[in-house]
Amino acid sequence: SRMLPNSGSLDRGQAAFLMGQGYEILQDRLKAIESYQKAVELDFEQTQTRLRLARLLMGSDAAAAEMHVREVLKVDRENALARRLLALILAASGDDGDWDEVAALLDPTASRTTIDAAGDNRVRAILLSKRGRSRAERLENIEQARAILADQVNRGSGDVNDYDRILLAGVYEQRALLGDDDSSLEAARDQFRMLVDRSDVPAANLKLYVEFLLRHVERLSGQMAESTAVEALVERMIDDAVYRLDELKRIEADNAGNIETADIVGLEARLLAAQGRAEEAVQTVGQFAEQQIDGLDEQLSTDAAKRAEAQICLTAGNLLTAIEEHQEAEKFFRRLTEIVPQTYVLLVRCLATQGRADEAVDFCLNLSDGPLRPDVAVTLASLLTDAQNRSPERNDVQAAVDSALESNPEQIDLLLAVAAMRVSEGNEPEAIKLYRRVVELSPDHSLALNNLATMLADQPNSRTEALAIIEHALKVTGRRPALLDTQGTILLKAGDAAQAVVCLEEATAGGSSDPRYYFHLAAAYAGADRIDDARETLATANDLGLEQALLTDSDRQLIRQLQRELNQSGENK
Repeated sequence: SRMLPNSGSLDRGQAAFLMGQGYEILQDRLKAIESYQKAVELDFEQTQTRLRLARLLMGSDAAAAEMHVREVLKVDRENALARRLLALILAASGDDGDWDEVAALLDPTASRTTIDAAGDNRVRAILLSKRGRSRAERLENIEQARAILADQVNRGSGDVNDYDRILLAGVYEQRALLGDDDSSLEAARDQFRMLVDRSDVPAANLKLYVEFLLRHVERLSGQMAESTAVEALVERMIDDAVYRLDELKRIEADNAGNIETADIVGLEARLLAAQGRAEEAVQTVGQFAEQQIDGLDEQLSTDAAKRAEAQICLTAGNLLTAIEEHQEAEKFFRRLTEIVPQTYVLLVRCLATQGRADEAVDFCLNLSDGPLRPDVAVTLASLLTDAQNRSPERNDVQAAVDSALESNPEQIDLLLAVAAMRVSEGNEPEAIKLYRRVVELSPDHSLALNNLATMLADQPNSRTEALAIIEHALKVTGRRPALLDTQGTILLKAGDAAQAVVCLEEATAGGSSDPRYYFHLAAAYAGADRIDDARETLATANDLGLEQALLTDSDRQLIRQLQRELNQSGENK
């Protein structure tokens, strides 16, 4: 047997573990990882520490996350949390061999408790619903997930059964969105109604149902003019949302639920906005905020009262932003910034959204008398990445950002922000230099790897390197849509349209809302002589806002080429 660590190691390991927990609460992921790694080195609480560490590493270093989970399973083969965490990590790779291991880890016939089997089935259903390299394959897997959850719902009871119904409703919702299937949307509503149509309905279930209704009312509102059926569906959903929200408010008025007042106000504001009653929505949020501020306990210290007021302003500003009442949100963000100056970025974004970029820029420049702080430079660079926010007369802004980068050459967020700004300016050679610098500092930084590969793909002699970079990113973080889009685009530019289609269909299989993915897929379809598919997919990209997307010069050329090909094919018919 191995030697036990001395008590000093345990004390230091416990301290490192507690620091990791603290950094997690503060959402400082890198420092949390560092602390947990130290705790592992000191042999403290190996199982708990390694699992916490694995969860944090999953998005940036899947191999390291997998290693920590497997170490736990070496000493505790039946640890349910470790098994499920390993299944999540392996499923993200998209590899068929890894999926075989996922199936074994979550095998419902294995000799485990009924509770374990139910938990494994839930994880298996969730992973199935996200698996598939084409929309057809994704829908087939969603049907398998539906069958698993429907079986559990039929056999379950109580709160556990509620959770299974919520998951089942989510699977129906996915099927409705991917398959453009109104019957699946109604099936999702049926599951929610079974959760709320009872005398002892939990407030949390009502909240979930109202959120579901509003989500689809907001999604379908733009289609009402095109279809009387859609208009009737939206009206039914609004009526149901009004009734359920009133029920939720009654429960909360009796202190029988645990839903935050701000959450209810947010739902009410969204509902009013969906009904075309924007002025009442603004008034509802404003009255809530002022009442909360007026009701602050006079016994609070000045600092505590200010912190409470800041939280109220943040909540109100976010609620108004959610219903696109940016001018009203600005009032609360200004008030918030006066109390907590570090939150200025919310005000800056709010001003830019209203088309008041010059005001936003001036606000940033006036935050300090001397050189820009790195965080302010990041905000300015991000602001200027949008071409609509750039002004040729504002050379002072470019100079200030450049100076900040010169003073902080290893600040990764600043390097990334300036690189994106250079892309929007058309200065791709400089963007490549900056992305390479980020990769030097952080070799597994998925965003930098993705963007560097995108830039290099425009250079015929660099496409082999670009493919190697994006394959590394996929290995590190799993088969994410953004990375698959980049891989597919590189393959398209390298002349392999058929393989590009495979990657890009997978990138869009989950119903992504990024118009660039669909545009790239349309170009790949055209390259593979699938003209009708190309035309339909380009229409989807335009509907999602392709004109407003951040595009490289290469993308703009590709759009022009695609449009010429589609026009020529139309003329030849």
